[in-house]
Amino acid sequence: MDGVDRGNPDNIYFYGLLKLYGISMIRDVHGAAQQFLRASSLGHKDATTGYGVMLLSGTLGKKDEALAVRYFRQGASMGDMNSHWLLGTMLMEGRGVPPSPVEAAVHLQLAADNRVPQAMHALALLYEYGSGVPQDLEKAIALYEQAVELHQAESMFNLALMYASGRGVPLNYIASRALFEKAAQLEHAPSVYYIGVFKTYGYGCDVNYEQAIHWFERAAHMDDSRVSRKAHEAATELRVLLERAYKENEERLAVYRRRAMDEH
Repeated sequence: MDGVDRGNPDNIYFYGLLKLYGISMIRDVHGAAQQFLRASSLGHKDATTGYGVMLLSGTLGKKDEALAVRYFRQGASMGDMNSHWLLGTMLMEGRGVPPSPVEAAVHLQLAADNRVPQAMHALALLYEYGSGVPQDLEKAIALYEQAVELHQAESMFNLALMYASGRGVPLNYIASRALFEKAAQLEHAPSVYYIGVFKTYGYGCDVNYEQAIHWFERAAHMDDSRVSRKAHEAATELRVLLERAYKENEERLAVYRRRAMDEH
């Protein structure tokens, strides 16, 4: 506490983290916010970004995206790369600020150059679709690949889709499936769903309906609004079709058995 009392910004920020996560004390998010603000006023860039994240996530009770943008701008001016990528994504999406993909690209490039995987992914999106920068699939792929090396699941997924469609790369279902499987290990629900699709149609693997149902059901239970419903529907439809096929097969076998018995 001596450092906090003396006004040491690092100590104040650390004290705020202890309050935020309830380490060795009762959790107190509002007390944490006060410490972050105090450290921020003393030029602490991580505290500045941290307070912005609290505003963005609604940790203090209500989200305030416009105010979060202000703190991310302040953090970016201090050289904090997390503020750069957070500000960049908000400028991309027009959250708390009018959309500006051109300015977003500047902030994302700075963070990507400092190996921030979220920035690499967002910047790759801009290059893939030509938003704020000239469309350049080669650059997009290179950025996705860099983010994949840093375990960015969304980049694994997007790159897998590019291989599956031959977009900017030669069509390669095996490479696509490998990326989906890698992202699935990180609990990325859309990738789990697409493994089910690949198992259903035999893209880069043998057709296996039982395994497809397993992957669809897994995706359905991951509570991801992007895929949960359609994964549930796919699993249900495929299971009905599979049971119908088994039943029809058994009926045919029964007919063949009766014929064989009659012939004897």
